[in-house]
Amino acid sequence: MPWLQLHTGVRGAFPAPAPATGMVGLALGGGTLTDSHHVEGGGTHVTLHATDDPPAAGTAHVYRVTASSGGATFGGYTVVVMGW
Repeated sequence: MPWLQLHTGVRGAFPAPAPATGMVGLALGGGTLTDSHHVEGGGTHVTLHATDDPPAAGTAHVYRVTASSGGATFGGYTVVVMGW
């Protein structure tokens, strides 16, 4: 994520990755956490859930959720949790 270097103020310098300390998964409508879901049609709520500890100062958790069809990625979301 190139724009994360704006946080450090130095070109090419990025926050260090925070260590994974919990679980990360997706849930459909408050259901069970898994690492992927097959969704058809509109109106389906997908929730990203992470139980990682907060990142330390100068580090970050970066979570990426992608949407794909027929093996081609066409969209998604990136969630960044910065340590202060």
